[in-house]
Amino acid sequence: MKWLISLTLFLSLLAFTTANFHNLLHKTGDDILHKLKAGNHDIYLIAFYHPNSGHQHLRSQNHHMIEDLENNFLQKNDVKDMYYAAIDSTNPSYSQVLYELNIDVNDLEFEPTLFVMEHGNGFITTGPRAIEEMKMNLNELLDNRDKGY
Repeated sequence: MKWLISLTLFLSLLAFTTANFHNLLHKTGDDILHKLKAGNHDIYLIAFYHPNSGHQHLRSQNHHMIEDLENNFLQKNDVKDMYYAAIDSTNPSYSQVLYELNIDVNDLEFEPTLFVMEHGNGFITTGPRAIEEMKMNLNELLDNRDKGY
């Protein structure tokens, strides 16, 4: 009986500490494209970055955006069915997804980019306000999803 109470408490704590997003499982860009084209109403949030290790400012921007996104948005969000990935744009197996999403690889050498999509509708945001703009775009996508678009 004591173990049942302990198990119940553990599961209750786990439920409160579990993030409301899923890691977008992928090995290549084709895996991501397949999921984006599936026609479902899941939310996809993808951070694209260039790991230019010789450029301290870019490395700092990448780190700041991804850390801020993961710690201050993803861990605290209440969006149902959200899938997230951070993609290194220099990996050649992701060149097709970058092309199909119209993400300019050259721009990623200066700043990371966020892509958010729901049911074929998506937004690309960059710059110092990218996360805030993504949140506004996400609200629009969620409103459309609630309306059945």
